Amino acid sequence: MDGNGLRMDIERRTDGRVVLRPREDRIDGAVSLDLRRAALAEIEAGCRAMTIDLSAVDFMDSSGLAVLVSIHKRLAGQGGLDLVGLGPRLRRLFELTRLDQVFRLPAAE
Repeated sequence: MDGNGLRMDIERRTDGRVVLRPREDRIDGAVSLDLRRAALAEIEAGCRAMTIDLSAVDFMDSSGLAVLVSIHKRLAGQGGLDLVGLGPRLRRLFELTRLDQVFRLPAAE
């Protein structure tokens, strides 16, 4: 995305999966809607399976979590949403909010 919004790479794979890679260290109220818009645009274009790579993200607030839940619901019953690249702080956030029980997360390293 350009301007003051969320900088993000989008990879469209040949198997139909889309990978979103935010390049910001924070997903908060200022940029979470940019992530939602990008994900929904891909879903509207036919994406049925998505991975969001959070390797660069060190902080996420409730608005960021809400966007991830929204995307997860939109892809439920299809290919689903996978989250990868969670560092220790984000993994702890998902554990504290019990969202580690909702999302498919890779095993902790």
